[in-house]
Amino acid sequence: MTNKLLARFAEDEFDWCGLIEKGVRLEGILHLESTFRIDGWVKGAIFSKAKLILAENSVVDGEVRAVHVTIAGKVMGKLYASEQVEILGSGRVTGDIYTGHLQIEAGGVLDGVCYVPAISENETAIAIPMKPVFDE
Repeated sequence: MTNKLLARFAEDEFDWCGLIEKGVRLEGILHLESTFRIDGWVKGAIFSKAKLILAENSVVDGEVRAVHVTIAGKVMGKLYASEQVEILGSGRVTGDIYTGHLQIEAGGVLDGVCYVPAISENETAIAIPMKPVFDE
């Protein structure tokens, strides 16, 4: 994890349940009870009841469901976060995001649609299509 990403989480106290380091490849389904960091490669589904940190070297190919997701690596697939999704400057998401709060730092990329749920019965949900635009 870079110093910036490490500093962001060093201040907070989390109940960590583990990590997947750079160089580790995993295929299957992960069920996580508390904060977890991935810096390796995962193909399959991730279900987290807490915060999920996808570090710079992470590559996730599949569905992700968590409370809060911070992305500094790559995600290919649908992403659901009940609280928040943060795409850091090195992060890239190819797929749709379903969350109430999306934050994208300069340099971060979302190639997909962000679906924001309605807050009350009198409101309607919105969908915001996003495609990366690069100067050629």
